[in-house]
Amino acid sequence: MQPLSKNKLKYVRSLHLSKYRQKYNNFLVEGHKSVHEFLKWRKYEVEAILATEQWLDMADKVLIKGLDDKIHIGSNQDVAQCGMFSSGGDVVVILAQKRAKVSEILDVNKPVFFLDDVQDPGNVGTIIRIADWFGFAGVIRSEASADFFNPKVVQASMGSMNNVLLANGGIEDLQHDRMVVLDMNGSNLNEWKPKMDAVIVLGNEGNGVSEAAMLIAKTCIAVPGNQQRVAESLNVAITAGIIASKFIPDN
Repeated sequence: MQPLSKNKLKYVRSLHLSKYRQKYNNFLVEGHKSVHEFLKWRKYEVEAILATEQWLDMADKVLIKGLDDKIHIGSNQDVAQCGMFSSGGDVVVILAQKRAKVSEILDVNKPVFFLDDVQDPGNVGTIIRIADWFGFAGVIRSEASADFFNPKVVQASMGSMNNVLLANGGIEDLQHDRMVVLDMNGSNLNEWKPKMDAVIVLGNEGNGVSEAAMLIAKTCIAVPGNQQRVAESLNVAITAGIIASKFIPDN
């Protein structure tokens, strides 16, 4: 264990920005539940734990076993400054980024989400959580989608990143006969018989699924709604949850 130095504090705060997360290939986790999940599963290599004395005293010693040399002790104010969110906190963890290959995800006989320029970090994190809940093989994101290691994505995923493979890729990397796109003019979801290896393409919040995906996909479905509705569309993460539920037997 060691004191939290000014240089370390400066480095941690640099990870608030995408360009430095890419440069150092690290990311931040904050919030007790998320920190607990990432330390419990150890799917991502722990680079550093920045914590207050109070957190260390209360921490489950099993979670931090073998990590003494990674722990940096700081004041409440300094540790709070390490995180991005206004709620502050008494612990922030730096982890090494890790991604799967697209082929690793597609080789698993389970459904997959492809994010076709889904840009809101909260939506991306929620979709990862949905993928975990419903047993999807993984989530693949296009270059224009929110980065998996954006702190808001990490926060919204609530630890599910530890149980879902994540990969960067494009439409050209997918197996086109497995692609299922969501569009308002598609076939009724309730008449669709999902295949366990389906790749569900989720489109941009404003523009929907890209033209490239629409041209390639063999299947196009829509979530039916009340004919007297005021809402023009559903949030993409809500749609993802509805679609994912169709992979549960007898649903």
